[in-house]
Amino acid sequence: MKYPALNEIFRLKIDGDLLGNSPFSMVRASDHQPNDWRYVGNFIRGIQEREFRLVNTNTVVINIGEARKALAMVHTITTCESQWLWAFQLQFPIYDHNGPIGFADPAWIDPHGNIRFPCINTDGRLGFFPSHLMLYNFWRFLVPV
Repeated sequence: MKYPALNEIFRLKIDGDLLGNSPFSMVRASDHQPNDWRYVGNFIRGIQEREFRLVNTNTVVINIGEARKALAMVHTITTCESQWLWAFQLQFPIYDHNGPIGFADPAWIDPHGNIRFPCINTDGRLGFFPSHLMLYNFWRFLVPV
């Protein structure tokens, strides 16, 4: 299925109780060992459906904290529900090559103690980006409507 355009509203649905939809399924999908990662966010429980859109900050930001501030000026920023990015990738498995997509939820701690947030990388694979690195204006973020 084709990726939605910037600012286009679309629906995602996920069953948070299915083992394959857990936050640690995201870690496995990114070729990391889940035992080495910590997740300090909330888990989605049960079947949930929600509307989202892809947006960008239209500016270069110095880190995920600044991105969250810029996004929050216009959009609701959901914290600690990273599974929505997993639901996005499951619904839209064919990457569009228009830049990475992040979910502004720095609730992940890698094996070295670094804080990260989930993203779909420029190769279309799920990953976790360091929260302290610069984010350019070609980044898109998945935000709830």
